[in-house]
Formats: sequence, C-alpha cells, structure tokens
Amino acid sequence: MNARSRKTTVKAAAESMKDATTPPSISNDEQETTIQDDRIRILKKATCSKLSPRASGTLSYEIGIDANATGEESTLSDHTWLRITANQSSGYFSQEWIQLTAILTLIDQQTVPFKAILFKPLYERKGANNHGFLGAALKAEGLLIADKQQPLVLHPAEKLDAFWQQVTTAIEEGIDLTDEVAQENARKEARKQARLAEQQRRRDANAKKATSSSDDTSSTDTLDTAKTPADPPKNPSVSTDEG
Repeated sequence: MNARSRKTTVKAAAESMKDATTPPSISNDEQETTIQDDRIRILKKATCSKLSPRASGTLSYEIGIDANATGEESTLSDHTWLRITANQSSGYFSQEWIQLTAILTLIDQQTVPFKAILFKPLYERKGANNHGFLGAALKAEGLLIADKQQPLVLHPAEKLDAFWQQVTTAIEEGIDLTDEVAQENARKEARKQARLAEQQRRRDANAKKATSSSDDTSSTDTLDTAKTPADPPKNPSVSTDEG
C-alpha cells in the first residue's frame, strides 16, 4: 500500500493531529463495556539503530493496533500506532503512542527530502529525542529511507506493502503481546500512591500527637489552678473612735 495513495484517508487526521495521539474519552456508562476495545493491542516489539551513525545504543519500539480494529486496508492506518519504549543509552524521550495516519500525513505533505524534526509536532510530551527516535523506528520498518550520503536526511519509501502485510498477518494471527510499559507505569503509580498514603499517615499522626499534647497541657494547667490555694480574705480595717 503506497503512502501517497492514502491522502483521502488521512485528511481528517491532518486536521486534528493532536486528537490523533490521544485516545477518545468515554462516558462513565460506556467505560466498563468499552475499556478493552479502547486499548492498543501490541503486534510487534523490535529494536533498531539510531539515525546518526555516531549515536550509541539501540532503541526499542512497538507497533500496535486498536483492539477492535479489523484488517481493512482502507482504514488500517487510522488504527495503527507506533511508540518508542526504551533507549539503551542516554537521551530523554516519550513513550506515548503516535498514530500512523498522522505520521504518513506529514510524510505525504513533503515535496523534498526532510529530517526527523518533521515529527516533533506529533508529540504532546516534551523530549529532545522524540522525533529522531521515531524517525529511526520508521526507517527500520521500511516506511522511510535514509540518504546514503547524509544519514539524517530522509526520503519516503515508495512501497509500504511489506509493512502492511506484517500488520495484517499479525492481526489475523491474533498476536497480542504483553504491554510491559503499562505494567511498569502501574507499578510506579502504585509506589507513588503508597508514598502519598504514608506521608498522609505521618501527617495525621503528627497532628494527633500535637492535639494530644495540647490537651495534656490544658489539663495540667487546670490541675495547677485547682491546687493553688485561694488568697485569704483581707481583714476589714478597724477604725478607732477618739474622744
């Protein structure tokens, strides 16, 4: 499936690129029945080199599909996602899913070779390496071709048949890999909530201790006041009559 034949399909994503990277919100009534359909099913996990030959370490990335998506080629790019999950060396990046339609829309709009900075607007979270790492994964999947003389300069691939074939095959085979990123994020959130709970417990204990100390001080003052004898009444002055 050629990227340049998909302009009609991806037009809507180009107009709402921000929404393309954020799963749609659902009402409370629908949440219980649709939560599984809204998740992204992981079809492939892989590693690749970075775009720059001088960069060290490899990248890990994943390809996913909306859990309720079918293998219909006409809309498949709307339901296909890609994300970077790990960096073997240093360099901050975001693990957010990026919709393939949004990626291909940007590529289709280019009339000359480009650099990976093109993909920066696709990310909501900051990360100096987001676009470069995404470009490396797209190159590894055969969606982009790097210039032989200038590795950071990219060209769109003429044919994407091999990529779409692996996606449709994975869907048909029912591949659904473990979402280790979600599991790790859940563990981090659990640790965070545990820390917050412990901090609140300590604040409550300190507040209770302070209140108890204040009550003890008040009781002591009352007892001291009760033990202190009252001042004896003063004798009235005795007047002496003279004469």
